[in-house]
Amino acid sequence: MDACPVHLLFISCLGIRCQSKEKILVKSCWTVEDTNPRALSVTKSEAEEQEQIRLVESPEPELEPTMASFLNDDSDHFYTTGAEKQRKIIIDRPVLTQAYICSKYSSSNDLKTWNPSSCKEWFKTHKCNPKKTIFSLIPILTWLPSYEWRSISFDLVAGFVVAVLNIPQGMAYAMLGNLPAIVGIYMAFFPVIIYAILGTSRHVSMGTFAVICLMSGKAALDYQSSHHSPSKPDYSILEITTAITFCVGIWQAILGVLRLGAASLLLNSELVSGFTTGAAVHVLTSQVKSLLGLSIPKRTGIFKIILSYIDFGKNIQNSNVAAVVISVITISVLTVYNEFLKPYWTKKIPFPLPIELITIIIGTVVSLYFNFHELFNIAIVDHIPTGLPAPELPNFEIVKEMMFPQGLLICIVAYAISVSMAKIFAGKHNYSVDANQELLAQGGSNLVGSFFSCGPVSVSLSRSVIQEQVGGRTQLASLFSCAILIFVLLWIGPFFETLPNCVLSSIIVVALKGMFLQVKDFRSAWKLSKVNGFIWLCTFMSTVVLDIEYGLAIGVALSVLTLLWRSNRPKMTLLGVYENTELYVDINSSEQVKELPHVKIIKYTGCLNFATAESFSNQILKLVPLTKEQPKKGKLSIPKLIPTISTISKEKITDNVSIGTRETNVSVEEKIQWIILDMSSMSSLDPEAARALNALIQKYANEIVQVMITGCADPVLDVMKTCGVLSQVGIRHVFPTVHDAVVSCGLQIENQSCPTQSNLTNYDYPINYESESDNEVAYQELESSVRRHNVDSPGVR
Repeated sequence: MDACPVHLLFISCLGIRCQSKEKILVKSCWTVEDTNPRALSVTKSEAEEQEQIRLVESPEPELEPTMASFLNDDSDHFYTTGAEKQRKIIIDRPVLTQAYICSKYSSSNDLKTWNPSSCKEWFKTHKCNPKKTIFSLIPILTWLPSYEWRSISFDLVAGFVVAVLNIPQGMAYAMLGNLPAIVGIYMAFFPVIIYAILGTSRHVSMGTFAVICLMSGKAALDYQSSHHSPSKPDYSILEITTAITFCVGIWQAILGVLRLGAASLLLNSELVSGFTTGAAVHVLTSQVKSLLGLSIPKRTGIFKIILSYIDFGKNIQNSNVAAVVISVITISVLTVYNEFLKPYWTKKIPFPLPIELITIIIGTVVSLYFNFHELFNIAIVDHIPTGLPAPELPNFEIVKEMMFPQGLLICIVAYAISVSMAKIFAGKHNYSVDANQELLAQGGSNLVGSFFSCGPVSVSLSRSVIQEQVGGRTQLASLFSCAILIFVLLWIGPFFETLPNCVLSSIIVVALKGMFLQVKDFRSAWKLSKVNGFIWLCTFMSTVVLDIEYGLAIGVALSVLTLLWRSNRPKMTLLGVYENTELYVDINSSEQVKELPHVKIIKYTGCLNFATAESFSNQILKLVPLTKEQPKKGKLSIPKLIPTISTISKEKITDNVSIGTRETNVSVEEKIQWIILDMSSMSSLDPEAARALNALIQKYANEIVQVMITGCADPVLDVMKTCGVLSQVGIRHVFPTVHDAVVSCGLQIENQSCPTQSNLTNYDYPINYESESDNEVAYQELESSVRRHNVDSPGVR
């Protein structure tokens, strides 16, 4: 008997053929002698052999398209040589189900369940190793014994350079946090020693950072103003700041113990860039008063940037001319060096010129010689104590009030900036950074620092880059820097007492250039993603217009909402096949992609959970609508599945679905018999979504439409088995690949053959979705009935 038109239409789209029960799989290939597709019949014995890859050499090279030129925008075709043309992959194997793969290749087919014996076995294999635990908590014990001492000169030079930078930056940023200048040197000494012992990054420089000093100084000032009382003395800014440092250290230690280092992922690069750029505006605004020599109270609360500049405009006539002149000269010298002389100096001499330290020394000597403080009433650093501070417990009454939200906010920002820089250097030098250990290291640094009059510390961007550029290899550079700073704390500190504050403010303003240049990130973020650009803009504007805390909170909220929005908008794609291939792609990707008759292949990308279950069901129902009149439940009639010759129409229809509109070659009266759900890109499945999937499968079962599932990951299969999805769909209809499912549909078409009016007979069998065993019985009944039918109507052989 000749093949029926439906069968021929199916195999012409798919490029494969299945001939009988004994002939399992037919594949298309190309040969050297014949450049047309030829069908290769594979017997059952041959199909059980391993997959074969055959390489055929061509006698003469020919020019054919290549993928490289296809990806080139200037080329419309892609070409290969004749030898590459003959490199073919021919895979001969039977159609496999997921159940067969699990029984054949998996060690166990059952779900992993908890039991006392398995728990006992787990503890046996995961015994606590005290030595390993100590070495993981104190990384210096791991890398110091294996340190290459030939590199010590590089770390020594890097330590000296960073110590020189720490003197001006530490004093300047301490002023930014409303603290005495010497506190900045403390912050470059005590916390840095702890981080060098506990940290996993080899190149970052811990210590003062402008944004963190600004946040802690603002929080301390707000607390002091809100707790002012005539009956008792006010808390000092230093006392409040050390309590904040203790809170930050506690939060970081808790997050590290709970292994929540991944929490920093909520702060994406656009959020951090927008926030730090907005914070740079606050830093600049806080230094304007010192640059102009004004004595006006600081603004606090929302809109303080706008109100501050209004105050500057009203009091501009009261500016100290000497302070303005010193500020202009200092900013000009630093800018000229950084923009014009520094590139030339770097080419000639690898050792960086400490221009900030030179500026501070010159400013101190000139101020001392000309007595700026008394003659021009210029504010100076004033008293700097010598020696190391005595350890002192923080005020726990302040700690209780500053833990949330101030302590948590500073903790998150400091950690996000630090771990970002650490990962950048780790990627550049090919080593790994433990995010959770970084939390513990920074927590320990802040906890120890809080006992020695230190503010919260973080990684300095500029110092870290310089430490890496001058050859720093490990955290020994930080320890060498601390050793040099001891001399400043013990003997050299008082030398800087006459340094004008406007010089330190000028150093801060010039150092903000890099942060202001982050405005360029908005343009690139907007080009790549309008959503990410919107996050950058909203974070920046809310930080500037409202306040630092509001900007960070709004940025985090937008980042989380965007994450939820994207995860709850999964993609549904209708797949077709390239002729003479087994490649299944989006039907809208090319006009050569064709849908298979009687089959809808739907690919789901994303997670399927309670939030996306309804959308999942609705999209599939749009792609494959239910008919108005449902057939009788529990009965499946083969002639209803296969259209007769008279129902075949050559007219094209338009399939209007949410994912796109295009013409297909599916006949008008053609009935969908199979729905293949490609779940290879499904990341997770929860029980509520599994129940929705069960209901959807039952709806199509009532319509005599068989749902098939392909490509599920093991965790998704576990949930499906627990929630009864596998029982509902039938274990014979769960496949490892889409191609297995499609070929299975082709086998069913041929085994059922195409009945004519002379031999038309109904083969009914009950559909029972209550258990897998009943499903197996039903499948066996269908097999036997089809086998009997093939004896009478052989079909295509």
